[in-house]
Amino acid sequence: MTSLTKIKYNSLFCLLLVMSCNDIQTTISNNPNLNLDYKLNLRSLNNGQNKDSVNIYWEKYSFDDFAKYQLSLDNTQIDITDSTINSYVISLNAGEFRYIDLSLYNNQNIIINQESIQIHTSSVEPVNDLIFDRPSFSSIALSWTPSIEPDFEKYIIYRSSSFSYILPFLDNPQTECNDVNNCIEIATIYDKEINNYNDSLGSQSGTGHSIMITTFDTNGNFKNSTIYTEFNTSFQPGISNFSVSTDQEDKINISWDNLNTNEFYAIEIWRSSMKDDLDPNFYGEMTNDNCTKIITIYDSNLNFYEDRDNVGSSTSWFYLLKYINKYSIWDYTDETLEGMVKP
Repeated sequence: MTSLTKIKYNSLFCLLLVMSCNDIQTTISNNPNLNLDYKLNLRSLNNGQNKDSVNIYWEKYSFDDFAKYQLSLDNTQIDITDSTINSYVISLNAGEFRYIDLSLYNNQNIIINQESIQIHTSSVEPVNDLIFDRPSFSSIALSWTPSIEPDFEKYIIYRSSSFSYILPFLDNPQTECNDVNNCIEIATIYDKEINNYNDSLGSQSGTGHSIMITTFDTNGNFKNSTIYTEFNTSFQPGISNFSVSTDQEDKINISWDNLNTNEFYAIEIWRSSMKDDLDPNFYGEMTNDNCTKIITIYDSNLNFYEDRDNVGSSTSWFYLLKYINKYSIWDYTDETLEGMVKP
């Protein structure tokens, strides 16, 4: 082969190589792991603030290969074919959690970007610290910490109809409170600030009574308090396999094992920038102003939570979980864990 022929051959080879490389780059640019120029930045600005909906937002995609955004919620998929749309309202029930996937498809039906976010609505705020004293054999003096529910309508107080059996925790006491379920309705209160009630037992005088207070909002949503009872109740095992993430950029994932108990009432997640701040007192109360209860979860099936609340970047946060059963018996996780947000 002459020198001139070699030069032409090499030039042609290089030209083909460049064209091939360009083709490869065009193909692999659709790989979300290599797409550095665009992020969906899926987010919500009102997560947990409303009882019936959550608004989600993302960055608009302005390139010519756009085909659709696709929202996935459980088994439901919603296609959005207008590239200028960058928000959507998700309707949920009060106190409901869902996981949302948002996928961006190009005109070859290939996913070129995908992000997920956990969303949830707020629950009705129940009363807390429900207890009662015994002024006499035939009366009960109830007291509680009032609800902080902003849309408050009323309290309804329920008591065991027979002192021989414990009041069961009723999912919907409005329809389930009856003699079969050992339940009677004893009072309705429309003043949110009231924090006590005296109950005359009459023919049910004796010991062994149980009480529950349900808080209602103006839209008919409600939340039961825990049950206060004169019966001795046992405590089911608490939270296990508690863990927090250290490798996320905009959130800290908190997870735990499902408790597998029918006595579940709630899990509280507490957070602080200092580990020593998360130190409950003898009564299980957090008294340090530097720690915050970021959420109370009433869903027994939920076993993870995404903390996106001003977690910052390149920061650390400490977490402690409190489990509460239906009879107000509580237990904290054995350890306080440090979560981190990557830069």
